[in-house]
Amino acid sequence: TRQLAAIVTAAVRHSRSDRFARPIHPATRTFQALRILVNDELNELQCVLKAAHKLLRPGGRLVVISFHALEDSIVRHFFKDANSEVSYTRSRTNVAGKAKTCAWLPLHKKVIYPTDEEVYLNPRSRSAKLRAAVKVDNLVMDLTELTSWLDKNSGETFYNGSTPV
Repeated sequence: TRQLAAIVTAAVRHSRSDRFARPIHPATRTFQALRILVNDELNELQCVLKAAHKLLRPGGRLVVISFHALEDSIVRHFFKDANSEVSYTRSRTNVAGKAKTCAWLPLHKKVIYPTDEEVYLNPRSRSAKLRAAVKVDNLVMDLTELTSWLDKNSGETFYNGSTPV
């Protein structure tokens, strides 16, 4: 591990830093890429999303935190294209699967990033992105209808007139 880190450090001309000017080790991305490959994380993520799609009932919420652009892309496309045919790859074998007729409605208009305070206290959160959506079965709702439905079915308030809470 230290030997590979030293090789990468020697090959990279400059090191990066986070938004607080703290250095990020040059080998961080290399080790992340190796971990993603060895653990088959992208395919595992697709399998988890597919399972969540099957297991969650309408009204169920799915919250995903991603730490890499490839992971975030998979999650974003999953929420966006849940009705289209998706090819899931498992152990380098293509298995075609079609999602059931349903839609995912986002709980937030945009992806949620950690605050500066959180990144300062927890440097590993610097690349985190949170996406959340509600599974809705064969319904078309706007944000007002969705939040009233959530209020009615959960006992919590998600909408206070003009903006989501």
